[in-house]
Amino acid sequence: MDWKEFFKLTIGKIILFLVLMVGINYTIISETYPPDGSDILAGVPLAFYPIKNSVLDSIDIPHITFSYENFIIDILFWYGVSGILFFLYNKFISKTKCGGGTLRSVSSRL
Repeated sequence: MDWKEFFKLTIGKIILFLVLMVGINYTIISETYPPDGSDILAGVPLAFYPIKNSVLDSIDIPHITFSYENFIIDILFWYGVSGILFFLYNKFISKTKCGGGTLRSVSSRL
């Protein structure tokens, strides 16, 4: 697999990317609570989504905002992870096809 094929948009990579990015980030963001009345950013691997403390809403102080830079890096990271997973999957499938056997026969050789 060359770089062009690695970064090529495919339906499988897009679906895996969405499952990883939305699933993992939603889980982390929904389970994150700001400590000690502060506002924080949440997300994986870089924090991009602001979680505000409702106590601070009544006070006139600057709040943190959505981090577009971290969000773009997050998108690139999760698309790279989905590309790596597809590369490993294709490599494993091609090994089973080249070996002339099924998954069961390959696992019995291990």
